[in-house]
Amino acid sequence: MPRIEPDAIYTREQTQELLQLSRGTMSKLLNSGRLRGSKIGKDWRIWGRDIIALMESGRQSPPEGE
Repeated sequence: MPRIEPDAIYTREQTQELLQLSRGTMSKLLNSGRLRGSKIGKDWRIWGRDIIALMESGRQSPPEGE
């Protein structure tokens, strides 16, 4: 996976490709606010730090004792 730069701004399409998501899933993440982004006209812009935060929120902790 390419490195995601926290201070870079990505388009919706770039983010979708980085995360290997369908267009529908990407729409759900943005519209629900689970992935923060700014809509400029018809286009979305997403900070790299928000992409990283989304990925980290999906991590599962190992079971206790491991």
